Amino acid sequence: MMNFSDIGYDYGIKQTILLVGNAEFSELFHKASFKGMAYKFTLDEKKPVQLFFMFENEDAALKLFGIFEEWEKGSNPEEDAISIDFIEHDGEGYTVAIYNNISSMMKRLFPKSYQDKVTPLVMNVYDFKEIDKRGNYSIFAKNYVAGKTIKIGYVIVKNNAIISESTKIFSKTCFGFFHEKKDYPQNHIVNIYKSSKESNHSPSKNEFIQRSPFKDTIEVIRERRRAEMKDLLPLTTHRLKNAWLADTIKILEPQYSEIDIIKQAICNIVIIERMKNIDFPQIARQSCQISMLDYLLNTYETFDSYYPKDDFFTQERIIHQIKNDKIALDDYFKK
Repeated sequence: MMNFSDIGYDYGIKQTILLVGNAEFSELFHKASFKGMAYKFTLDEKKPVQLFFMFENEDAALKLFGIFEEWEKGSNPEEDAISIDFIEHDGEGYTVAIYNNISSMMKRLFPKSYQDKVTPLVMNVYDFKEIDKRGNYSIFAKNYVAGKTIKIGYVIVKNNAIISESTKIFSKTCFGFFHEKKDYPQNHIVNIYKSSKESNHSPSKNEFIQRSPFKDTIEVIRERRRAEMKDLLPLTTHRLKNAWLADTIKILEPQYSEIDIIKQAICNIVIIERMKNIDFPQIARQSCQISMLDYLLNTYETFDSYYPKDDFFTQERIIHQIKNDKIALDDYFKK
């Protein structure tokens, strides 16, 4: 059973969730033997209309595009689920980067109710293909109009000749165009590409963990704490607002800088006692916090919801819970 005595939970903190990309996508990309890009333009104005990945292995290419279809089906129609970026080098060469769009991945894998409650720790998979000559890429980069729909397919090549064209396609409305020598934010695709080059292996299949670039301030956490307690536990916060346990809170209040710390502890005691009626396995403290979030998001308070008797909320028990909640807050700022 879960060790409830050590659970601390701060409603002002967005819980960190590990989000793992699809490694099979990269394996198939390599099995398909990616050789380069082909570009299709209008005859008159050289406007790009379609891109093709050039592969040698059709079986792997077909399975790869099946994964792309899954990414697209689980994402919003107006959002590009598959990111394709171009990183230009000094001289003639450039690199194609392809990966699952992180925002799209999160929306596909997380229920909507979780998306503004968590901070994703993303382990995504990226593939890079370095190409020696820009060729038709230069025309594509020059003439592409942002927001214009471009179809993406693949062709199978053998001995530098196209022998077949894919029936599976997907569409994109945006591409990234960057230069290797320019400065970009920490988690930018260019810096991920540079990191892959600095490692001891070639810039092909790479897994990178992307962390949130900043922590919320204590002021933001305080505001969110108050709002989340009210949103997730409307009946309990209403009882507290109407002088429930007022005498106990009054005794404890001088010891703490804000009354919400005490109210949060009381809310957590209530939730923990309710969760004891559910068979949770023994799990780590961080997982306990995720379990609490799951419970809060999937169990709505009603007038029949369980509350311990008032004498259960002793000063000692509330102080112990405040300490556990403080550990959760301290851990957030240490990571």
